[in-house]
Amino acid sequence: IRSEGEGVERIRALNPSEDLRRTACEAEVEVIDWPILANGRIELLHYLREQAVSETRHRYGNIMARS
Repeated sequence: IRSEGEGVERIRALNPSEDLRRTACEAEVEVIDWPILANGRIELLHYLREQAVSETRHRYGNIMARS
């Protein structure tokens, strides 16, 4: 699902019709038609967005104060 109520980003369908696929393609919506998997790590690849945020506070091994 897109943030801030912008609409649908992907649809999970076990047996999607061609009409559904065509409509989703026109609306730029991903249709996920894989079988449901018991392995959550693989199943969540479609739904989870990872983001890494880091802050470097050292230079050549010396810890620096926050600015």
